[in-house]
Parts: sequence; C-alpha cells; structure tokens
Amino acid sequence: EEAVTDEDRQRIPVDWSRDGRFLTIFDREGGGNRLIQLSTIPLSGDRKPFVVVPTVPGLLGGGRLSSDGRWLAYDTDESGRREVYVVSFPDGQNRVQISNAGGLGAKWSRNGREILYAAFDGTVMAVEVDTSRGLRPGTPRQLFRLPEGTGLAEAWDVSADGERFLVNAPVTKSSAVPLSVVFNWAAGLGR
Repeated sequence: EEAVTDEDRQRIPVDWSRDGRFLTIFDREGGGNRLIQLSTIPLSGDRKPFVVVPTVPGLLGGGRLSSDGRWLAYDTDESGRREVYVVSFPDGQNRVQISNAGGLGAKWSRNGREILYAAFDGTVMAVEVDTSRGLRPGTPRQLFRLPEGTGLAEAWDVSADGERFLVNAPVTKSSAVPLSVVFNWAAGLGR
C-alpha cells in the first residue's frame, strides 16, 4: 500500500485512465469554502496533481476519461442548470457542451463514440461524438428511463460492449417468502 498524496486537501478518486497512467480526482480545499476542482495525478514521475477543470461556483460532478485518454467528461451547474461538458485532456481546453436540457453523471461508451448521461427526469441519454477533428457532439437521444428512486449520477453504468446497462435499482416490492426464526438452535447441535 502506498500513499498517492499527503496533503491537507480532500482528494476523492473518480476515474482511472485505461492505460493506468492517470488518476482523476475531485480535489477539494481542506478548509474555507471547500471549493472543488477536477485534478489529475500522474501515477509515475513526481506524482504532482494538476488541474484539468478549475474551481467553479456551484456543483461539479463526473470526471470520466474517454477510452483513448484524450477527453474528460464532467457536469457542472455554473450556467444555472447542471449540464454535461467535455474538455480536452490533459490540458482542460476546448470545452464543448454535450447536454442541451440538463444532465449529470456522464459516462463514455467503451469505444469512445458515445457519451451517456442522465436527464433530470431519470432518462438515460446518449450523444454520438466525433473525435476525429476535435470533438463534435451529435443530438442527444433518449435510451431508457431509470427505475424510480435510482440515483441519477452513479447508480448505473454501461457494459464494455455498450449493449447492456447495470442499474443499482431500489427494491420496491416486499418479498412474499416466509421468514423462519429458530430459537435455542445451539442446544440442537449436541444431538
């Protein structure tokens, strides 16, 4: 076990680059107003964190790297409503808005050609992206609605082939299976 950082800040890992070279983190001030930025720690060399998405007023979420390691998807409410954005990685430049009616919990498809996110009504949205020359997003389209009570940001993910989804959905119906309780069970062991 080896410490990656030893500073007074709160650093929460959110993604790991596919090649294992970078760890993306929520980087929060240790005191004061505790603003958050998205930073990255190189896992070799000096391991000095660098900022990719600077501190913004309001909420900041996500922080998922594309499979080719060239783009970082995140969400923020700095415009007054949470929206999904992508910036080039590692320089944090070339910001492009992906969602057009609010969204959070951005995830990349494993092939890097789609960004998935949750709309506020619980609908999982998909946006095709062309990264051949910069990043050009398509129009968001609806895929399916998450079960009621499912967290919008981190309670779901897409499979490696992009064809299935894993959803951490709450149980909404009680079980009809009877429950048996056995008292003094240890006394029966001696027989």
